[in-house]
Amino acid sequence: MADQYHLRTAAVQDAAAVVGIMRRWIAQTPWMPMLHDRDDMIRFWSGHLAVALGICAVSADRVCGLVKRVH
Repeated sequence: MADQYHLRTAAVQDAAAVVGIMRRWIAQTPWMPMLHDRDDMIRFWSGHLAVALGICAVSADRVCGLVKRVH
C-alpha cells in the first residue's frame, strides 16, 4: 500500500525538514553540486517560507515533500 499523506501550508518551522529533503536529493544527483552548508540552506528556506506560499506533504507527522510557488 502507498504511504498516506496530507497537504498543508508550509511554515518557517518546516525549513529544516525541507533542507533535509533537498540535501538528500542533491547527494544522490551527480550533476547537482552541494553549494551551501546546512545552516545557510535553513536560513534561506526559513526566509523564503516566511513570505511565500509553499505546500508541504506530511506523512506520520513528518514533512516528506514540498511544492514551492515561485512569484
